[in-house]
Amino acid sequence: MFFYGALLSAAGELSRYFPERGPAALHQREIDLGTAATVMVLAGEPGEEDLATMTELRMNRGARVVAVYLTNGGGTASDDRDEIPYVVAGRRKEESYRALATIGCLPYYLNCRDILNGAGATAEEWERDSVWARLTEAINRFRPDVVLIAEEWRSAVSGRSALLARACMAAAGYSRDPGAAPWKPLRVFMEVDSAEGSVAVNSRRLHPYWKKTLLEIAGEAWREYASLRLKLGSRPREPVHWYREVAPAPSSGAHSLLGGIPRLTKDLDRVGAAITLALQLESKKEQKNSLVAVAEALARIENLMVTRRGRLDPLEERVLARWKDGLEDFRCSLDDVGADVQPSDSILAERQVFFLRVKSVHFPVPADKTEIFFPTAGENSWVINESRNTHFPLKIPAEFRVLSPEKLPWNYPVSLYGLGSSEARTSIPYFIVHRDTDRTRNFALRGEIPLLIGPGRALQVLTPVVRITSGEELTFRLYNITRQPMKAEAWVKDSVVADSRIGVFLSGKDDVTLNRLPLSWVDTTRAGDHVAEIRIGRVRAGQFLSRSLDLRVDSSVVAGLLTGMPGGILETTLRRLHVRLVILDSSAMRARMWERCTVVIVDRNALALRPDFGKGAAGIRQWIEAGGRVLLFPQHGAQGDSAQPFPEFRFENDPAGPGDTVDVPDADFGRNPNTLSASDWEGWQVGRSTDRIIAQRGIATGLIAGLRGGRNPLVLRASDGRGSVTAVALDLGHQLETLQSGACRIFVNLLSR
Repeated sequence: MFFYGALLSAAGELSRYFPERGPAALHQREIDLGTAATVMVLAGEPGEEDLATMTELRMNRGARVVAVYLTNGGGTASDDRDEIPYVVAGRRKEESYRALATIGCLPYYLNCRDILNGAGATAEEWERDSVWARLTEAINRFRPDVVLIAEEWRSAVSGRSALLARACMAAAGYSRDPGAAPWKPLRVFMEVDSAEGSVAVNSRRLHPYWKKTLLEIAGEAWREYASLRLKLGSRPREPVHWYREVAPAPSSGAHSLLGGIPRLTKDLDRVGAAITLALQLESKKEQKNSLVAVAEALARIENLMVTRRGRLDPLEERVLARWKDGLEDFRCSLDDVGADVQPSDSILAERQVFFLRVKSVHFPVPADKTEIFFPTAGENSWVINESRNTHFPLKIPAEFRVLSPEKLPWNYPVSLYGLGSSEARTSIPYFIVHRDTDRTRNFALRGEIPLLIGPGRALQVLTPVVRITSGEELTFRLYNITRQPMKAEAWVKDSVVADSRIGVFLSGKDDVTLNRLPLSWVDTTRAGDHVAEIRIGRVRAGQFLSRSLDLRVDSSVVAGLLTGMPGGILETTLRRLHVRLVILDSSAMRARMWERCTVVIVDRNALALRPDFGKGAAGIRQWIEAGGRVLLFPQHGAQGDSAQPFPEFRFENDPAGPGDTVDVPDADFGRNPNTLSASDWEGWQVGRSTDRIIAQRGIATGLIAGLRGGRNPLVLRASDGRGSVTAVALDLGHQLETLQSGACRIFVNLLSR
């Protein structure tokens, strides 16, 4: 059973739609008491969940909603910066936490490895060993009435939604698998793109309190996904989503997602009647009588929990716990109970003291009859005020010294320690409790402190593979989670890396710095790979791989780079390969410096990230007609969709897995300046391609490389006068990050072709 206060606390931290006090709080808590339904949304990765439907279910129907993510999304590149996959995965987890908190929902992560192509034996092994077992655990934990499987935005060939559906059926007991979860959802739906035989969920309706549509609120949540804002920009604008029932039977013809759910026993019906009475009395503005009805409903719940202890079935346990929490929240709203409780820190190290301050309160009763209770402090080894106590008298203002446990799982920095964590925060729940002789004056104000936990200091290597060549740098990020400043030296020295050092400084708590260490080499002609260690003072802080490359670079090539991501993968690779480079920033565009180049590279998403490019577009088209060459990488977003000023091509998300076979019909491409072989296409990570290239109708194109079987073209050229525009959908980014030898050779050949 999960503590739903965490959801409310997180929402209160990040969203104005779930305040603790006032008319808005009372309105939402009335809705929440109207249903005891729990909905689980299964999504392939952060960003694939249906935020519009989730907003409708949570804010309009009062259901508990948890999003369960198959992967952390590290294989899907960030739209606005170049980052290595595990950094992207950490960022996506944080974005999903903030997006869901905005609409009062909870994220949960299965942390499976990111596989682009869901077909074949690999997917079957993945499903059986990872997805099935982890889904079983999630279903047991959240005990959903309804499961919704979100439609993936990747291409249909990846099959991740179907994979999730099969795994969900097995985990939820709809198959004959003996290891299925004890809890069985009543209904399972899959998101589809057709209204036929489906249940429609409409988020166009106006929220009665906030006076904006639920779709608009979902759009606000969606904006937390900055790393997907170009690729999936249209998703939150879809007001209607359709779901087709796949269990218990596709033919059962369910007409709503939550109708008749959950199915209550007679004992629960009697409690529900008392709750309904309390809501009716409040709607008539009979606050005192409503409080009496709330007290009666709570008494019935407590009586059931005592008299049927050990004999309640899982549904009854879940519903009673939900109603008890909801009634306490509702009672606090009726009495306008509230408190401003703030931690001194949001990021902690092990055995670190922070201060929990109750700064102000709004109680309808004397404070000397009130106490604060930390229910999990003793069992989790959190120490409050240097004692083993969990209950403390509450006198305002109050300050509590909280000592974190010695062995606490780390979840920060997320990309280093949080990628295996199922939850985004480590939380400390608390209750501010008042017990009075008049039971209508009792209350229990619930809250939760969400925390990030990490080591005292952490180092994150951002260039895990570097080239053994002059001018190379090791880029790393330093985190300080303690309150002590640090001044030290970061250095590398071994048999391959000559003595390389820089000073580093962390000023204090929560300081994060980006550092670049210039590398020197004992011998730049050394062949092969070498693992080296970076140290901070005497401490081994991280590792990186130094690699030599066997490739030829055409010395006549001058590359102009148009990018919205300074210091990105393509810029870094061009410098590593010692290609003559012109950065086409705004001043270079005004000076028409592309005319000095033999090839202009339009980095991914540059058309959307660089609005200033439009002023030079006509000049670049003239340059192409006169013999210039352009390499066009995938473009997304408003400008990228139209592919202007390169109308020859547009791109659609359609990744191919790293195991797909590539054909190269253009023989000259495979000869100049490097002779390519089958081995150059081996050992690719994450994916073979990122997008599908779609050529404008009527444009003559030449295929340079494509997936075997005539599927997606991966490199496609269109001529214009004496020049050309070449669209490149190869997933070169992930390969060039690790200096994959074959990808570097292919990239150099593209520059020369």
